[in-house]
Amino acid sequence: MADKITLKDVHVSVTGPDGTRAILRGATASIHEGEIVALIGPSGSGKTTLLNVVGGLEPAFAGTVLIDGEPVWNLPDAGRAEVRSKGIGYVFQDFNLIPDLSVEENLALPLLMQPHPAAEPRARVFELLTRIGLLDSARTRADRLSGGERQRVAIVRALVTQPEIVLVDEPTGNLDEEIGHRVIEILLEYRAQHRATMLIATHDERLKQQADRTLQLRDGVLHALA
Repeated sequence: MADKITLKDVHVSVTGPDGTRAILRGATASIHEGEIVALIGPSGSGKTTLLNVVGGLEPAFAGTVLIDGEPVWNLPDAGRAEVRSKGIGYVFQDFNLIPDLSVEENLALPLLMQPHPAAEPRARVFELLTRIGLLDSARTRADRLSGGERQRVAIVRALVTQPEIVLVDEPTGNLDEEIGHRVIEILLEYRAQHRATMLIATHDERLKQQADRTLQLRDGVLHALA
């Protein structure tokens, strides 16, 4: 099975008032095409940083990040942006919605760069909004949504362009049990339909049970769990 995502000895550090702190200390892993991998670890362990590095949003100070065998960080900024827009869907923990745009408008933005006929993506948007119970909020401004509603919109936005890779940061963290279960079903169905590769940072036991494998980030190093 081909590797979709490869990390080789990745190091990331941050500098603050108290000096430099290592976040990733030689993180190494391979994630296969079509695989769902749960990423676990305590808060502050670097899970979000790892997702950002894989997604081409945050540079590694050392090491290699490969997408389909190609080094992401050898590309210019425009090249990384193109990889993200065409091939990677990202569910951010802080949602990153544009507050004064409606739900539908937020979802339309990533589609503007996609070569789909106009009718198809709109239908896909409404289908996904129906699945997560937000069709009636399609014209509601993002800043008028609850935290859980914004999280669901962020998940739809990540999937609407039909990416091959989906990076997800705590997708069920702000959701009640019923909606959280529905979101998990949507992610699983999307993987099955599109053979997508998913790396999901989570504390949710349901997601860990559904994942093909679990990686634990501990002291900046990735450990495979049985």
